[in-house]
Amino acid sequence: MHVFIVSDMIIIIKFINITFGLLEVVMCVFSALCMRFVWMVQPCNYLLLVCHASR
Repeated sequence: MHVFIVSDMIIIIKFINITFGLLEVVMCVFSALCMRFVWMVQPCNYLLLVCHASR
C-alpha cells in the first residue's frame, strides 16, 4: 500500500516540475513580447523595459 503512495507522489512531483518548466517558458515569451512592444512604442518607456527584462 505504501509503495503505491510513494510512486504516486513521485509521479505528481514530476508532473509539477514539468508544469513549472512550461510556465517559465511561457513567462519568458510573454516578457519578450512586452519588451518588444515597449521598445516600439514612442516615446520609449525605459523603466517598463527594464522591469520586463529583469523578469
